[in-house]
Amino acid sequence: MLRAMGDLVLTGSPLELALPDICARCGEPAKGRLYWERVFEIYEDGHGRAVEAARAPFCPQCLAQHEREVKRMSSLESLIQCFRSESIIPAVLSGSACVWMIFKFVPKLPHADWIAVAAFCAVFAFFGLIAWGSYVAARDATRHHTVPALTAITDSFGFMRITSQTFEGERYRYTPANERFAEALLAANRDRVWIPSGKTARKAAEKRVVLYVVFGVVAVIALVWDWMH
Repeated sequence: MLRAMGDLVLTGSPLELALPDICARCGEPAKGRLYWERVFEIYEDGHGRAVEAARAPFCPQCLAQHEREVKRMSSLESLIQCFRSESIIPAVLSGSACVWMIFKFVPKLPHADWIAVAAFCAVFAFFGLIAWGSYVAARDATRHHTVPALTAITDSFGFMRITSQTFEGERYRYTPANERFAEALLAANRDRVWIPSGKTARKAAEKRVVLYVVFGVVAVIALVWDWMH
């Protein structure tokens, strides 16, 4: 039945779906839900990548198989990946300044007046915020390098964001490997099924028309005003 209809196209992100208590891979009763991430190319040249997250139910056997197959990076390996981004440079420099200040001035603080202590805290906080903000930027920029590769379990619940027009909201295409799970997923999310000619699509199209008309009127008024003056 589902295969005849094609893949599922549902509105909202994979984390917002109503999930049946059925294993997404084998269709057996599920005992837990697994959270994972996958990387998608977002530019035609292949240089842009986005990380999308999903959650799906799986049976104990499939969960155990996933744990055997998944290869996660250690915290140190994830940190090293940050050096792929130029944002790590100010993080290292500012962090080094903080370390230098600790060794240079902290031993003297017990004998300093409150003005010197306040000045130290302000400067230390300044460099500390730069270091932390730059590290977060580098971590986010290189996040796709730290996402574990898909296992046979997580690969059984395929999903991909579909480009949508203004006011349509985000929607995803799902390709569950198990037909029983796919049918249960569809039944639990019928209110999220995207229909190109449906009510939601028509409302979005009407809003776009209004928006274009407003832009057109504003442009005409601006041109007339410029011509008159």
